[in-house]
Amino acid sequence: MIRWAPTDAHERRLVITSASMRVVLGLACLTLLPLAYPRTAAIRTWLVVYVAISAATMVLIIRRLGGMPRTIASGIYDIATITLVVHYAGSTETVLLTVYVFAAILTVIAIGPGIGMLIAVGSSGVFGLLLVAEQMGWTPLAPTATSHAAAATWAVVTSLTVLSTSVIARLMKRVLDHEDALERTTHRLEEVNRELEEANARLAQQSEVDPLTELYNRRYIMSRLEHELARVRRGAQLGLAMLDLDRFKLINDRHGHQRGDELLQAVARSLRDAVREVDIVGRYGGDEMVVVFVDPEPAELEAVARRLVRVVRDTTTPFDEEAAVTVSIGLALAHLDDDAASLIGRADDATYEAKKAGGDRVVRADAQADDPGAMVGAT
Repeated sequence: MIRWAPTDAHERRLVITSASMRVVLGLACLTLLPLAYPRTAAIRTWLVVYVAISAATMVLIIRRLGGMPRTIASGIYDIATITLVVHYAGSTETVLLTVYVFAAILTVIAIGPGIGMLIAVGSSGVFGLLLVAEQMGWTPLAPTATSHAAAATWAVVTSLTVLSTSVIARLMKRVLDHEDALERTTHRLEEVNRELEEANARLAQQSEVDPLTELYNRRYIMSRLEHELARVRRGAQLGLAMLDLDRFKLINDRHGHQRGDELLQAVARSLRDAVREVDIVGRYGGDEMVVVFVDPEPAELEAVARRLVRVVRDTTTPFDEEAAVTVSIGLALAHLDDDAASLIGRADDATYEAKKAGGDRVVRADAQADDPGAMVGAT
């Protein structure tokens, strides 16, 4: 598997760490190597350039520049530097030969098994060319061992390099495969979680919304009323209108239940459009609907309710002009000691009075007995 660039924060930190180690090793070679191997002082300029290139490489990695060309160029320059240091330190007689193995392992870890193995094999080949060049007298320094000793040294270094990088590469491949599998599993889990959230949202909506009219259902209305009544006890206002359609049964009898459903849907849309966004419109059951007025102006409630009577009449008339469906509305203002049942009960009683008076009108609860204006027509 070849990774052309760091694909996540962890791998990016790994590559930056590798570049940082190049800088540290380059500085160590500049300061300590001449003390142990005086002949390496001749390549001080090369080491200075190596440190500068390593620092520049780290900047490119941090800025996400260069990609694989930068990685390959760094690997080639690493091999050239190691080979030059080994040559001046004594190619077959120095412990610095282990740097080939270390560098190969580090390369595999930093950039992945594929390119890492290629660079490791390449470094062994370059070391072999160095030994051949020494034996042939093509290098500045004479060989430090016989041809047989040089061949044995190359075989040992190559074997250790290839074996160690192969083991690390296999381990890295398994780690990367596990990471890919984990990433796929995580992605799938995220998809499942999204699907579950969407399903839960649909279920929540279905538990609160009437499927025919798309108004809130009775369960939601009762729950919301209790919540709003708690606010009433803290000083808020709350109004409730119970709406019962007049002569709705005639629509079903004369035009069929599908036409009746269409009328209910049209009335539901009209009611939603006729009230404020903060108000709550729901289907209480059958052809009964509810409007909860949140923080209304009490003096304006009757005018709003009369407007709803007109809205319903205008909406339903096209369905049957000869027997137009109208609405009876019972209007109640919440008391401090109300619960949902008592508030609905008073509004329902007022609706019954409106219906008994002929429908197509509003009756306000709690005032029928002593207030001549309690029963209000639509017009």
